[in-house]
Amino acid sequence: MPKPLLNQLVQLDSVFHLNDWNINFTRLPSGFATGSLPQNLNIRAYTVDLPRWNINPIQVDIRGHRFYIPGDKEFDSTITLQLHETTDAVVLEFFRAWSEAIYATNTGSKGNPAWTQLKGDIQMLLLDRQLNPKWEYMIYGVWVQSVDLGGQLSGDKGADIVRPSATLNFDWFTNKKL
Repeated sequence: MPKPLLNQLVQLDSVFHLNDWNINFTRLPSGFATGSLPQNLNIRAYTVDLPRWNINPIQVDIRGHRFYIPGDKEFDSTITLQLHETTDAVVLEFFRAWSEAIYATNTGSKGNPAWTQLKGDIQMLLLDRQLNPKWEYMIYGVWVQSVDLGGQLSGDKGADIVRPSATLNFDWFTNKKL
């Protein structure tokens, strides 16, 4: 049987492209969120490291035989978002303010709020080519771990757009098809 052609596969259904995500806060970190989000904050991502889980096996030895049963579910603790940014740098400013609330650069001290107040919950929506949501990830207990300002030059001429990235740490997540 010959290999299927690309246009034959496209006719079956549209493939998932992991290059357009919409990020929404369902719970803002209360420790620094005095008021609401900036009016023009629109967190979109080109790519996302999808969260993962692992169910660890528990070894049970019975009369010299080794058996494994499902144990606890563990979550990888980080995801990285490669973000869209515009010249007003609202997204970068938001992540900078969040990281400053966690650890103040000028004073070298941790913020006054409790850790529970520095964590938030986010909804990540995978969008199709028509910008319709197709898959949802709810990430709980999120805090910003690192930010890359996106100053690396790429492309043929060395003048690509700025694509900052943020690595977020989290406690657990759920996912579902929409």
